[in-house]
Amino acid sequence: MRGATGRFYTIGFGLIAALVLGGAVVALMRLHSLGAVEPLWLGGAMGLLIAVMMGLWSLHGMVETHLLTLERLRAGVLVAAIGKDGRLPPPPRLGPR
Repeated sequence: MRGATGRFYTIGFGLIAALVLGGAVVALMRLHSLGAVEPLWLGGAMGLLIAVMMGLWSLHGMVETHLLTLERLRAGVLVAAIGKDGRLPPPPRLGPR
């Protein structure tokens, strides 16, 4: 799962990010060359685009980590930390005992 799924998500996300960010930068530069966007707004828009893409990349990392954890659980790598049967311990009881 890790090999195929991880590569699929990483390559897919990279392509989407490159297309979206590249297309947005080209569109902003075209608007700037037509005089529709001033340099200050151009810089702000590009900074916002970069911040959004960084946020999406962070989300991608969280999904990747979650998939790796699920894979290790299925493979039994984390069994020693969880229990011999591979199941999670019961949740703590709330309220008085």
